[in-house]
Amino acid sequence: MLEDLNVHLEDRIAQAVEELRQKDDLIARQNRMLVDLAPEAIIVFDPQLNCIVDANDKAEELFGCSREMLFTSSILRFYMAKQPDGKSPEISVWENVEQVLAGKILVIDRAIKSVKGAEVLCEVRLIRVPSPNRALIRASFFDITERIKVQEELAKALASEHRLNEEQRQFMGLVSHELRTPLAIIDGSAQLLVLTAYQDSDCLMHAHRILSSTKRLGSLIHTCLTEERLCTSGWTPNKTYEDLGPLVRDVLAHAQAGSQLHSITSNVEQLPEKYLLDPMLVKVMLNNLLDNAIKYSPTGGNIELRGWCGERGELHFEVEDNGVGIAPDQVEKIFTRFYRVWQIPDVSGAGLGLHIVRRIAELHGGTVTCTSNPGMGSVFTVTIHS
Repeated sequence: MLEDLNVHLEDRIAQAVEELRQKDDLIARQNRMLVDLAPEAIIVFDPQLNCIVDANDKAEELFGCSREMLFTSSILRFYMAKQPDGKSPEISVWENVEQVLAGKILVIDRAIKSVKGAEVLCEVRLIRVPSPNRALIRASFFDITERIKVQEELAKALASEHRLNEEQRQFMGLVSHELRTPLAIIDGSAQLLVLTAYQDSDCLMHAHRILSSTKRLGSLIHTCLTEERLCTSGWTPNKTYEDLGPLVRDVLAHAQAGSQLHSITSNVEQLPEKYLLDPMLVKVMLNNLLDNAIKYSPTGGNIELRGWCGERGELHFEVEDNGVGIAPDQVEKIFTRFYRVWQIPDVSGAGLGLHIVRRIAELHGGTVTCTSNPGMGSVFTVTIHS
């Protein structure tokens, strides 16, 4: 009876062993297929034996040797002493092995040196291979040499662009400063002409034209200097609790003085009495919005400045006009530095006004948006935070 039980048990054990062997063979064949068909270089590493136990054709190309040589080698043989993570390969390899065997998938950069001496920077993906009898790790190697080269070239190009932008900004600031003195002389001389040429209509006309041009050029210089200061790295707003009533009245008076041909109204009753902001910057921001509305509105057009405080304590300003409007494909572009609305060629400006508005809003932790209907007008909404 016992002999029969022993024979039956031995048969079952043999059957179980055979099933395990077949399952192991099946998994091995599947892994073999995955390794052979993969487009990247792949090796399978046995940590217990500290050697490579499988590899594909791409691995032979990467490491510059046959599979037979790979199978007698540790992966450390192909790792350069200096690695991107700064650790020695002897330490980092076994740290990574421990993590992968614990179930973690790792993606790391490794500097490889082939038997033939070729050096390649690779992105390596490490994953544990499912195997019932062995602890194996599959390493997939992706050559990222070209990618790193492109990234370095891009970084150089960006640095060069940044340097050129800084040089351009400094040049504009220098030129603007240098123009102020002769412009002031021209403006003063034109004012004297107006006072002394009242009997000569032609001379008076030319004097007024000079004054108008100097005012326009002075406004352009002021805009360029403001943009140069705002774009200087490290600029921080000088915030104070400002009384908004006088601030808004000054802005409206300045806008109305600049154009007697437009109706400029306001609806600011919902503004708080005081708010934490940079008053100089906010005045520049609102002046630019109103000046922009005046430029693009027809004679006799209506312009309204609105203001209120939001539920979360943020401040909202809105300027609405019934001017020419902006085409949908240009709404997102108008805040770009030096961008001009192409279909309005007769309007003067440097294309900096709305760029400055957005920069000031950002310095206050806010945003600026525009909604517009061509031929009907535009609404610019600025949100700022204390």
